[in-house]
Amino acid sequence: MKLKYIMASLLIGGCAFISSCKDDFTEINTNPTVVSKPDPRYLFTEH
Repeated sequence: MKLKYIMASLLIGGCAFISSCKDDFTEINTNPTVVSKPDPRYLFTEH
């Protein structure tokens, strides 16, 4: 009976692990307010 619960837990844990891995994680986890490529004209402007 205890083996049944262990196998069920491993199966559920394995399914959760496999479904949680995403290839586009770096695209999802980006800050939209950060400027990634600044325009050089605006870097050296006078105030």
